[in-house]
Amino acid sequence: VESPELQQAIALYSILTSRVCGDWTRQHIKRDRLENFVAMSQSNYKANPFHSFEHGLDVLGELRRYLHEISANQIFPEDLLFALLVGAVGHDMGHPGVNNIFLVETAHEYALTYNDQSPLENLHCALLFQVLNDKAVSIFQDCSKSTFKKIRACIVDAILHTDMIKHNECVKDLGILYAMNTEAFINQGGELQFMLDGEPSNRQLVMNALLHCADVSNPMKPWDVCEFLADRCLEEFFCQGDQEKALGIPVQMLNDRDKVNRPNSQVGFIEFVISPLAFQVVTLFPPLCYLATSLGSNITTWSNIWKETTQPSEEQWGKLQTRVKKVTDRCRDLKSESEQKLTSK
Repeated sequence: VESPELQQAIALYSILTSRVCGDWTRQHIKRDRLENFVAMSQSNYKANPFHSFEHGLDVLGELRRYLHEISANQIFPEDLLFALLVGAVGHDMGHPGVNNIFLVETAHEYALTYNDQSPLENLHCALLFQVLNDKAVSIFQDCSKSTFKKIRACIVDAILHTDMIKHNECVKDLGILYAMNTEAFINQGGELQFMLDGEPSNRQLVMNALLHCADVSNPMKPWDVCEFLADRCLEEFFCQGDQEKALGIPVQMLNDRDKVNRPNSQVGFIEFVISPLAFQVVTLFPPLCYLATSLGSNITTWSNIWKETTQPSEEQWGKLQTRVKKVTDRCRDLKSESEQKLTSK
């Protein structure tokens, strides 16, 4: 979607018509302020190959679907669901097109401002709340002080946990949460809501995971979208790599356009980064099993492209097939397990 006006309209529609918090939004949030929020958010994104307002819009749409599929209003308070959608819109606001490691390595002003601690994510939070503080925006102006405090804490924590450095910790914590509350997640609905309300840190963990999953969902989308977004993301990495070469600093993994093998990089990304998160999220919420289905299909397609473009030896191809099969087998099993859980409810 290239039209800025259409992008704004889609964002506004996505929030106002959400089945999980649309009623709360229409009752508590003035439409003109929400329109101004979307427009000002868009203007604070930069024209990066990947981390642009289009990405924010994509994450909003992805998250919205997750929330609908799991009937999130039966699990989470509606004001926090609205907060999470707002966080999706602004989660990469002001992104300069380079990652945290680059900012720290170059002693960038963002790294200095935030003491090398998640400088990008802190920047996104700060810009988002500067926008929300504008009188023409101030969508939370009519909320009580206690409600705003709760909403702000939810948004800040969720955005800070989109930092990939916290990815493995998130996956581990989700596994522990499920192991300790298996029945509540199987039964979902009121029982799960009761459990999460009793321990707000667990509720925040799950909300953080849903936003994070939406943020890195490229490999879990239909193939045409998956490939398109992978190319845009890699191009942004390559642009950073060009800067790293020019500055004479180490070129990070995946950033050298002369060395990175596109399909192989995506196989590894799915295998080691995305699949552990996807498997945990689908285990918690079986209605999201379509994510695993797409993931299995996409890693297979990437591996086939690698074979066609690289012409590997039989031994190399065999090793890659073994790795891919482990992922696709788990995707298949997870789909079957999810369907059984949904059928038994």
